[in-house]
Amino acid sequence: MIRLLILSIFTLFLSSCVLNAKNGQNYYRYGDIKTKLNKRAIFEIAKGELRRLSIENKVPKSWKFTPLLDIQKDRRDSNWVVSFTNLKIKHKKNQTLYIRISEYGVVMGNSYSKIVPTKK
Repeated sequence: MIRLLILSIFTLFLSSCVLNAKNGQNYYRYGDIKTKLNKRAIFEIAKGELRRLSIENKVPKSWKFTPLLDIQKDRRDSNWVVSFTNLKIKHKKNQTLYIRISEYGVVMGNSYSKIVPTKK
């Protein structure tokens, strides 16, 4: 009887760990889903996403400390589009990186073109 009780407690513990584990999709999500973030918080999230992309070698290392070019709200869906520029890149069309972030702080995607594809 004691073994059954210990086994069920252990099983509950393991299942709660699995249910609360993050899958990396909402890695830079701050606060609850009902709180809209301000421009400064969106900028910090975009900087963190840019560092993450350079650490994971998805963009060249020279992007890690590039300056902010622009931050504005998209008229179509009220997401933020943060753009960074890196003049060390030779190809002109790849010198600007756009990161799309929802108004709640979820990173939606990134691209070298103005139209950023969103993650599904």
